[in-house]
Amino acid sequence: MKNVNIGIIGDFNDKPSQIKTNEALSHISEKLSIHIRSSWLPTNKITKTNLNEFDGFWGSPGDYDHPEGAHFAIKYCREEKIPYFGT
Repeated sequence: MKNVNIGIIGDFNDKPSQIKTNEALSHISEKLSIHIRSSWLPTNKITKTNLNEFDGFWGSPGDYDHPEGAHFAIKYCREEKIPYFGT
């Protein structure tokens, strides 16, 4: 089974849409027969170093505590040609 590491850009706080993000990744994992390891990345802690750990990113729904962290992640993905899905 293939392993994929997904970073979820956002500040997790148990909002229904954020819980559904986790559930969606679980469904994708089952449907595609891959193992998805996902981690929430708080926008105030995003650095190039911790972004290097992931195969792709999902921009979570909702507001960001530190939008500049989310913007940094988006720019990083664009420049490094790393998949980014925004909601």
